[in-house]
Amino acid sequence: MGLLRGHSEQKIRGSTDPPIKYGGPYMKEEPSDASTCGRPAITPISTAGKINRRRKVPSVGDKGDEGDVSVKIIGGRKALKNSWPWMAAITDSTDYQYCGGTLISDQWVLTAAHCVARKRAKKVFVRLGDHNLKKVESPNYAIKVQAKEIYIHRKYNKRSLSNDVALIKLKNRVTFTDQISPVCLPTVNEELADGHYCETTGWGWTGGFYSKKLRQVNVPYITTSSCKKTNYGKEIESSMVCAGPLEGGKDACYGDSGGPLVCKIESGDTVTWVQHGITSWGYGCAQPNSPGVYSKVSYLIPWIQSTMDKY
Repeated sequence: MGLLRGHSEQKIRGSTDPPIKYGGPYMKEEPSDASTCGRPAITPISTAGKINRRRKVPSVGDKGDEGDVSVKIIGGRKALKNSWPWMAAITDSTDYQYCGGTLISDQWVLTAAHCVARKRAKKVFVRLGDHNLKKVESPNYAIKVQAKEIYIHRKYNKRSLSNDVALIKLKNRVTFTDQISPVCLPTVNEELADGHYCETTGWGWTGGFYSKKLRQVNVPYITTSSCKKTNYGKEIESSMVCAGPLEGGKDACYGDSGGPLVCKIESGDTVTWVQHGITSWGYGCAQPNSPGVYSKVSYLIPWIQSTMDKY
């Protein structure tokens, strides 16, 4: 198993936290409202193009589950403010950001299980509408909402990281604006073609400090079957998908866990962004033949929808 993108090299172990509620069986196939999701008011910048090979990935310093010395999104660039309106920062009560997430409805945020498996809901907060985490911007569109409940996939495996998905139910519903709106989700088992245009976003770390502003990078989609032909081999399971150039140079990295892999879907003049992955793990960052590994949202849609319906 490679390194988690939001934690140290040590594998997550047991916790004294109370049991986490689980979701149920398959239900609806299409949880997203296509009329309101996946269409930012501010058009995101394209980061397709030349790979940046100048940034070296440092060793990970062990400072506990949420204190890695690591790097930010690799090979990408700063995002336009509020151009990814579904992007969420998962924090504690002091605004310490340790993972990312995605707004998928007015009361639900999608993230990685390994980000919140050891957390009590009352100690988890979600920041939305943010761009620069280090200062209050003007105008300020950011809001901070406490978690009401956390739901972990009942088949999440902390060793293999299969089914690495969790849902955070917010204590209060949020109002959609140009700066805060949900992403679209795919249909059950929907698979894109190898090389499809996708972007991953996150704040991540840089030399032990958070990247102040949200960053993004273009990482081409790699199907589950194709990813099994990389260095990962049989470690890639049905609940996983990959993204990134096989030559390396572009990737999410430590601190970006739980954030989205969103893919551009064009229909005529209409562009919609659909979340196909949740940043999960990888062998180092941006290494050749070791692309980023993401939880496969289309495979996990039945659990996502049934959990939202049930709770």
